[in-house]
Amino acid sequence: MDDAPFRLLIIEDRPDALRPLLAALEGKGWHVVTAATGASGLEKAGRLHPDLILLEMDLPDMDGITVCAQLKGDPDTSEIMVIYLAGSTTTEDKLRGFRCGAVDYITKPYSVEEAVARIQVHLQIRQQCGRLEAMAERRALDVAGTAAHPDQRLFWRAISLLGQNLANPISMDTIAGSLGSYTRKLNEIFLRKTGMTMFEYHTEMRLETGRRLLETSGLQIRQISGLVGYRNQGDFTRAFRKRYGAAPRSFRLTDRPLAEEEDESGDAQA
Repeated sequence: MDDAPFRLLIIEDRPDALRPLLAALEGKGWHVVTAATGASGLEKAGRLHPDLILLEMDLPDMDGITVCAQLKGDPDTSEIMVIYLAGSTTTEDKLRGFRCGAVDYITKPYSVEEAVARIQVHLQIRQQCGRLEAMAERRALDVAGTAAHPDQRLFWRAISLLGQNLANPISMDTIAGSLGSYTRKLNEIFLRKTGMTMFEYHTEMRLETGRRLLETSGLQIRQISGLVGYRNQGDFTRAFRKRYGAAPRSFRLTDRPLAEEEDESGDAQA
C-alpha cells in the first residue's frame, strides 16, 4: 500500500495553465485527475478520494472557500488535504482559507518546482503520520486487547494535524479545539511522550522538514522558509541556527551559483 502512487485532484477552470504542473506531477508517477468547476470537483473528490486537492480560488460556479467548506463538512472528504491555487491574496484571505481547513497556499504565478515541493512535503508528512498512527493503534491493541488508549489516539491525531499545518499561521488552541480537547491537556501528553510542549514539537517538525528540503531540493532558502511556516527568511535562519548550530546554507549538499542563493537576512544577492 505504501508503494501506491499518490492521487491528486486539481480543480481549476483554465486547463492550459495546468500543463507544466501536470507534466511535473505525472512525471513523479502520481495519478492526477482534473475538474473545471467546483461542483465537478466535489463530485470527483467524493468518488475518487484523492490524497490531496489543488483548489483554484476563483471558479466559475463557486469560490474556493465554499468548495473547501463543503469538502470539510462531508465526513467522506473531510480528511482530504486542500491546497489553494490563488492570485495575490491578503493575509485575511489566507487566514479565512486556513480556518476553513486548507493546509497551504500556492500563489500565482508560481514556480512549478516550488509547487511540486509544497505538494510533496504535505503528502510525505501525511504518509508518515498515517504510518505512525497505524503503528500506535496496533501497539495499543496488542497491549490492551481493546481500543487504543484515548491519550494515545489524541497524541497521534494531534501530530497528524500539526504535520498538515506546517505552513499555516495556526494556534495550538485551534489545533486542540479541532480535536475536541484543550491545549493544557495536549501539552501534558506531549511532555510525557516527547519531553516537549505541543508548540515546541511543532517547531521541531517545521525545522526538521526545512533541513531535509535544504539537503535534498534545489529550492531557495526563502522558498523553504515559507514551506515550513516562516514568513520571514531571517526568522527561519535564526531558528535554524539555534537548533542545528549552523546557518541554513551550510546544509546545502549541491553546489549552485552564488547569485541563485539568498543571503541569511532574506535578501537575494546581487
